[in-house]
Amino acid sequence: MPRRVFSLSALVALVAAMAGAQEPAQPPVFGVQLDIVRLDVVVLDDDGRPVTGLTADDFTIDENGQAREVVSFEAVVVQPRPTATEDQSRISANRLRSPAEGRSIVFLFDDIHVTPVAAEFVRKSLVRFIQEDLNDGDWLTILSPGQSLRWMGRTAWEHEQMVPFVARLQGQLVRDPTGTGISDWEAVRISEYGISGLGRPGLSDMAGGSASSAGAPAGAGPPPGAPAGTDTRALTQARDESVMGVGKADVSFVSEEVSAAAKRRIEASLSGLRQALESLVGVRGHKSLIMVSEGFVLLPKMRGYLELVDLARRANVAIHFLDPRTLESGFGAEASGAGPAGPTGTLRMLDSIGTEDVAAATGGRALVSNDPLKGLQQVAREAQAYYLVGFQPERPETGLQEVRVRVARDDLTVRSRTRYVAGAGAEEETPTEKEQRRAALRSIAETSDLPLRVATLFFEDNGKGKVTTMYATEIRYPPDTEGKRKVKTIAEAWPRDGGKPLRDEFDETVKVASGLPTILSRHWHMPPGVWQVRILVEDEETGRVGTALHTFEVPSPEDFRFSTPILTNDLEEVDGANRPRVVLNRTYRAGQILYCQVQVHGAADDPKDKLPHVVSGYELYKGETLVRASPPTRIRPEWDGRLSRLMGLSLEGAETGNYTLVLSAEDELTGKTLTVTEPFTVLP
Repeated sequence: MPRRVFSLSALVALVAAMAGAQEPAQPPVFGVQLDIVRLDVVVLDDDGRPVTGLTADDFTIDENGQAREVVSFEAVVVQPRPTATEDQSRISANRLRSPAEGRSIVFLFDDIHVTPVAAEFVRKSLVRFIQEDLNDGDWLTILSPGQSLRWMGRTAWEHEQMVPFVARLQGQLVRDPTGTGISDWEAVRISEYGISGLGRPGLSDMAGGSASSAGAPAGAGPPPGAPAGTDTRALTQARDESVMGVGKADVSFVSEEVSAAAKRRIEASLSGLRQALESLVGVRGHKSLIMVSEGFVLLPKMRGYLELVDLARRANVAIHFLDPRTLESGFGAEASGAGPAGPTGTLRMLDSIGTEDVAAATGGRALVSNDPLKGLQQVAREAQAYYLVGFQPERPETGLQEVRVRVARDDLTVRSRTRYVAGAGAEEETPTEKEQRRAALRSIAETSDLPLRVATLFFEDNGKGKVTTMYATEIRYPPDTEGKRKVKTIAEAWPRDGGKPLRDEFDETVKVASGLPTILSRHWHMPPGVWQVRILVEDEETGRVGTALHTFEVPSPEDFRFSTPILTNDLEEVDGANRPRVVLNRTYRAGQILYCQVQVHGAADDPKDKLPHVVSGYELYKGETLVRASPPTRIRPEWDGRLSRLMGLSLEGAETGNYTLVLSAEDELTGKTLTVTEPFTVLP
């Protein structure tokens, strides 16, 4: 049987009718003056496939029943790019991404409203979706607010790293923890409106009454205003406005307890949803937010729904709610781990009615399927092609506005938001600098006012199972910038497989030379594994901010390995000696000298002299042609036992083009070998 969807307005009417003369809460007013309202519109054919090739003339817009002219229009078709050949990106740069470069999907796992059993189905479906349905260039972000988990994938290699992360998504919802049999919906009605009668038969037993309301004939219909299609037999069984009996539980007391717990969960879920929406504001194009949740009941006195509708409009996000429970299970034991659950279908619909209305208002949908993968695929398919359509209201309005988008052809289905919230033009509170930085770090979109490039370099282990890791950030100032500049840097790193995150915040005065990049570098001692670091740099003089995300894998300190080669055309003096200066640039001029410094770690010591015996050499290729080579020679250990080599390569007479430096090493004691490649480009 298909699941019936109730509207939020019908539910509010139902509660108000049952509660008597309850005045609805005044909707909040937002300080947003709307010049042009932009709508994200998906058009589908009968098979659910996105329709392309439409023009602005094919669309009509009604606002509050009045026709509005289309004043802006853009058709977007996402073009999947070929999968990158490299395993991972050596360097990450912040930039504005075109909407056609890939889909933007946020997977919000509402862990406090998902049972452990349902979470198992979700994890399996999400892994298949990542492996089978994502394209290189698609942005997928996974959030789990209750567990404070966050991970993002943008490339094929980053998508692969998300699979182990999915295993950390754990459901935390326990249904009926009090053992009273009262659902969230029942508890809300009893605690806030003093109304019972939409629960299980056990509720009447708790109250000491019969299965029917006082003064109501047996077999009477549902309460006034109940949604059409409500299971009247279940309601008749549970109908009771009974008198409390001696030795029976106090229904009002228990309902207050259940309602308070429900409110705490709902507030946490809405907070996670708001943060997810805020993180999407800066992303261009169509954004799909899939909130996986077993639903949470609307609390009529609880603010937050209209705020979400307006925030979704400003972020241009369609919110989809995916219920991971199978259609057959309802509140059954197989989904919740609990015992018999009474009128499951009706209570299940009522306990998730608020989520369905938010989905409809933002242009999303409520998805229920025996296979959550189908819901994920459906949302991703609809994000493949869409239209950005804008209109201008004739006069400023405040409050909730209704809008409808239609196309000329009757055989097509249009999906777009149906409401938005207009403000009265009041000034919004300006966020503090700290709040602005926090928002920039949380944003999925990278801030590019200050161009950045980020790389991580790995060196020796610290003897405690961790690897010395440098994160280097290159700032590219405008060509005419010179002199000293003060910058603030914040870096936050998270391990994919769990563990303690790292955070670094510092101010530094840097010297800027015209036309040359400026490098900031810091060191962390990091355990092996895959990490993501988000870096923010703010120029104090101009206030410009840049943020960049970089995903990398810290090697095992036990492995026989190279350090990250430092390839540069510049030397710096440190402690009276010259050493290569770290630069991220890989473009050099013919005639320059190219320096390369590398270390070898993890070699075995000879039992006789207690020293490692390693030989190393290199080959230089232009395309497939070998242009230079150095045969392997033994690396002489330094006084502290380190194996380090500094090489100089003259580019005198080098032809322009792309080159690859191949470094090799062999442990003479164990026979283990290493190879690492460093590509670069030579210009005239």
